[in-house]
Amino acid sequence: MNTDSNEGYYLVCPDLVPGTGGITENQCVKCLCYVIEHMNEVAPIPPEMAFEVISVRWHHVGEPYPVIGIPANGRPELLVPDIAQFSMMLEHKVTEYIERCGLQKLVELSKGEALTWADVLSRHNS
Repeated sequence: MNTDSNEGYYLVCPDLVPGTGGITENQCVKCLCYVIEHMNEVAPIPPEMAFEVISVRWHHVGEPYPVIGIPANGRPELLVPDIAQFSMMLEHKVTEYIERCGLQKLVELSKGEALTWADVLSRHNS
């Protein structure tokens, strides 16, 4: 990540992708939104830290899928000593949180989330 840039995201890619346990892209997005809303239960997070559900595609192959992004324009590297290490730690903690909740329970808990996969794609692919 180029920290001189005001564009881009630091990635938090938990072990939750469409197809895992039979979930759809929309269910995955809703689960990630729920996790973001409960991030303070996952790990100690600076209150100013922002998160978004974004789409990624590794090396421009395969289909995009939803992950959690920490917007670089919020200058998160000023909030934690090592933002790369922080995002990797958070990835691990989010995966643990999902496992503790249980995937099906998380799908149930997140049903009320409004964001859809189409919203994410239109916002990040325009």
